[in-house]
Amino acid sequence: MGETGIIVGLPGSFSLDPRAEEFRPASASSECECECECECEWYPLPMLPFTLPLPLPLSLPPQPQPQPQPQPQPHLSSTRSLLLTPVPLLSVSLLRAQLQAFGDVRHLETDALRHGILTVHFYDLRHAQSAFSAIPSMHPISAHYVLPSSNSLPDAHNQGSLLVFNLDPHLSTHLHLHLRPLFRPFGPIKQFRDTPWKHTQRFVEFFDIRHAANALKHLNGKHFHGKPLLIQFSSPSHPSPHTRTPKPQLRHWKGKQPKKHETRFLIKEVAPTDTRTTVMIKNIPNKYSQKLLLNMLDNHCIHCNQHIPDSHHQPLSSYDFVYLPIDFNNKCNVGYGFVNMTSQEAAVRLYKAFHLQHWEVFNSRKICQVTYARVQGLEALKEHFKNSKFPCEMEHYLPVVFSPPRDGRELTEPLAIAGAGNRQHEAMLSDDDDVGGSSSGSGGGGGGALQEAE
Repeated sequence: MGETGIIVGLPGSFSLDPRAEEFRPASASSECECECECECEWYPLPMLPFTLPLPLPLSLPPQPQPQPQPQPQPHLSSTRSLLLTPVPLLSVSLLRAQLQAFGDVRHLETDALRHGILTVHFYDLRHAQSAFSAIPSMHPISAHYVLPSSNSLPDAHNQGSLLVFNLDPHLSTHLHLHLRPLFRPFGPIKQFRDTPWKHTQRFVEFFDIRHAANALKHLNGKHFHGKPLLIQFSSPSHPSPHTRTPKPQLRHWKGKQPKKHETRFLIKEVAPTDTRTTVMIKNIPNKYSQKLLLNMLDNHCIHCNQHIPDSHHQPLSSYDFVYLPIDFNNKCNVGYGFVNMTSQEAAVRLYKAFHLQHWEVFNSRKICQVTYARVQGLEALKEHFKNSKFPCEMEHYLPVVFSPPRDGRELTEPLAIAGAGNRQHEAMLSDDDDVGGSSSGSGGGGGGALQEAE
């Protein structure tokens, strides 16, 4: 046993014989006879296209760090936004340059970069998917799909998905076959989706949000099979604004309950003696513009009027007044607006369509509420605003009227009924218990007196 280098001892015990000859395998190659005295290290494959260096340990004494802001929750399906962590603390330009290797970068969120967290937004969904697959395989960095918040991007409402209204119902069987040649020239289309119970609407989703914006710009209002198309941005995987979802029970809400004197502003679906037509829409996403509000109302009126039989002598849905108060400091609305419908029936239809529904734009979590306004009727509204002064002359910031009334087919241009200047008399018009307190200070003049106290 001496030639093997093993000494036989107790059962199961082995020791090496220092007198034994060096063992060399019979199949050893002559090319591997060199000895390496250095310590071998394993190096990963080349990190292309993402070549960020690993973070180096710092020798500075530990210092208290502020707590990072809450990050978006991971999303199960693919999105154009990725949350990456841990990311080395590099310059924004270098991070952008490295991520550009996967495709055009829409925006980088670097607020939490000092904590190793980076959120990157791509224009194209396929580029985000490539980065999601490649980065964790090349680096000790995890990637998570997230939904962008409404304040993380200047145009967060554009998620590449469009909702197309006012389509010819006779084409509903194979409508996507008719729409594909219309939308395909603007860029690759991810999918067409049906809207539940709405044969005259379709979702069109592009891979690239820039293609969706271009399609909206050129096709909105264009005639298609004899009808003008109405198009707006939509969430990629949410139902249309008119899709009814179960209403949440009010007793489950943790918000404050209506005061007794506020019940007179609540809308009842069956109220034969009620003649009020002016409604207040609450909890509007702050980035919602007058143009988006008009588009929403146009689509609503078209949808309602299509379902009113000619044999039923019901008034059609239309509106002749809109006011979306604006905070002139940040150019955002203050969270509520006013609409005068041309009939009480139309006001109730608007209530049924939108009250307690989720907004599907800007990924907002707000719940829409619709109540009656304090000032009622077109003439009373005109009288209320005729002497109002606003610190802005742009029409889309002012209360406007429509003559003839606007219904989605009749796209009457808005006419402002208030002038520019200072808001001297706004304080006299606003209530002490104004909604949210947001109309005082920088909102539009005279808006406070229209609303019910809350």
